[in-house]
Amino acid sequence: MHLFTDVNLSSSVKSTKGKIDLTWANAKILLKEPAKFVVDLKEYGSNLVRNSLVPLSNFTKARKLIEDEGLTFDVLKPKSEAAATFIEFALNIIDFSDVIRMVGPMEKELEELTQKLNEANDSARRSKEKVDKLNSELKVLIDKFDLVNNEKEKAIAEAKVYEDKANLAERLINALKAEYDRWKDSITIQEAKLQVVFGDVLLSSAFISYVG
Repeated sequence: MHLFTDVNLSSSVKSTKGKIDLTWANAKILLKEPAKFVVDLKEYGSNLVRNSLVPLSNFTKARKLIEDEGLTFDVLKPKSEAAATFIEFALNIIDFSDVIRMVGPMEKELEELTQKLNEANDSARRSKEKVDKLNSELKVLIDKFDLVNNEKEKAIAEAKVYEDKANLAERLINALKAEYDRWKDSITIQEAKLQVVFGDVLLSSAFISYVG
């Protein structure tokens, strides 16, 4: 009855100023619907105790009563197997509540750490996606740079070819200019010789005639 005091179940006991009626008459009210009571027993452990929805005083008072009366499964079984089974449930549920009170904070801490881990993983995932995107954009830029650089190298190579051709052309022009100057001087000399060629021919003819 202590365990089921002021709990949110159909099978429950109401306290008055922190006290309850521990008479058999009141206990029969708690047990008036056996099938429902069995369902509530399961709900009591799996939900209420598991989620710390039962006042701590319920377990304290129940434990004290059990210890004071020396109630155990072996003591009650010869008298009532049903009572022995229920006292075993009470002892187990009290131990379970102790475990929950110890484990509860650790579970909460674990839940918080798990949440932080999930948030960190989400941040890491978003960061990785951002890095992947930047790497993709960088690759595009590198490809463009390589393309432009290849074009630049090609243009430099072509410019070198044209520069070499221009140098050869300049050397040819310079060579032709020197030849032109030589030809020009030769023409001047030949023109000067033409001025006297007729006289030379006459003199040569006269000399040949005289000798002959």
